[in-house]
Amino acid sequence: MFGITGASLLVWFMPFFEPLKNDFLHWIYPEKVDITLDCGTCIMSLSQPISILIHATPDASTPVEKGFLKLDYDRSVFVLSKDTPSGFNTAEIAESRMLNEGRFVLYPKQIPEKEYQSTMSITLKTKYGEHRSNKVIVTILPTEPGYVTPFLDSTGNKQYDLSGEWIIEIDGKQGQMQISQNKKAKITGKFSLGTTERGTEKIVDGFKDGTTFRAWLYRSADKTKAWRVEGPYITKAETPNLIEITSACAWAVVADRSITQNTFVDPIYPCKARNFVGWRNTSYSTFYAVARTQP
Repeated sequence: MFGITGASLLVWFMPFFEPLKNDFLHWIYPEKVDITLDCGTCIMSLSQPISILIHATPDASTPVEKGFLKLDYDRSVFVLSKDTPSGFNTAEIAESRMLNEGRFVLYPKQIPEKEYQSTMSITLKTKYGEHRSNKVIVTILPTEPGYVTPFLDSTGNKQYDLSGEWIIEIDGKQGQMQISQNKKAKITGKFSLGTTERGTEKIVDGFKDGTTFRAWLYRSADKTKAWRVEGPYITKAETPNLIEITSACAWAVVADRSITQNTFVDPIYPCKARNFVGWRNTSYSTFYAVARTQP
């Protein structure tokens, strides 16, 4: 028979002692960590979100146990981007480092009438304690009076709100369009086109989906004549401060109840003759629009 020595017993029991050892060390050297939250200038506006970075530095002889980190913020003031979670699991922190996975992006839930401030912070919970970061003050700026241009929406969906002032061109005639988009992506506004119509504003009524602008530009007060316009809105890498509606068409139409079906056209561009329910196409041309986005 083989004898059991004290050393072999220690080796055999060591896996069971390890958790106790860890608890004992944390009892002697309580877990401490300095968590720093950074959001740069910490100023946000309708078109400008803020990104939160987190830096953690252990301040004890023992590493910081793995845990769960979450962002503490006022949900009545901020909206968290859908691209980032409100919290995440953290690995053991044995040395000072940036928590790269801890980048949060927030948008203002609504724009205040005057400058407003709110605070946010970070909480890290581990087996051995709860640790809080510094609090930062975030300033939300109101939209400047009279300054309305398209912008990325405040929900973090990376979709444009097309509200604003546009330069438009239909059939070689240049004009202006002022539109507003509501939360359901419905678009209303006014436009003027050509020198003969300068100063005479007419109604815009339409909507946008994820990629395309579709609207009626009524050419008469009784709404029996209109331009029906459709086309994709895009931004280009070389001109990121501009948004364009291009590769688009404008159909000159008149009210006609005998038209009971839409003419299917695919693709929309290049432009081709097309009827719409209740409307007869008399001519068609290209449509172009451009606006400057909020910085």
